[in-house]
Amino acid sequence: MHVARVLTVVLLAIPAALWGQEHANQFKDLISWGPSKQTFKVTLTIRHAEGSFSVSEQGFRWTVVGSADIGTGPIPWEDIRGWSCEAPTRLLIATPHGTADMDLKREELLKVVDQYLKKFVPAALDAAKGCSL
Repeated sequence: MHVARVLTVVLLAIPAALWGQEHANQFKDLISWGPSKQTFKVTLTIRHAEGSFSVSEQGFRWTVVGSADIGTGPIPWEDIRGWSCEAPTRLLIATPHGTADMDLKREELLKVVDQYLKKFVPAALDAAKGCSL
């Protein structure tokens, strides 16, 4: 009877341990990005490559699909040196580490501009190019 209890505890503990490992990365992601992370499919126009653009209150990051992600977590909003948007779908962001020139769906671009860029880095809007959405 004692062996049966030990085996039951061990068998129940294995899925719990595996579940914990699987979700540890999600928990780490939640800590660095916060609960409001959104990811959008984009086309990085300079490379003509498919990518993703993630935003949250903590910051942002763009990546090329299929390439190595060289960073973890968001880039802080304060790193944006300039941004502009061209109607109806183009977003340009400049940081000390690089520049992103990407196309998003119009409704997603509006969300990024209104909920994030205008809120967190309004002074970085490129006055020469503006944002005519």
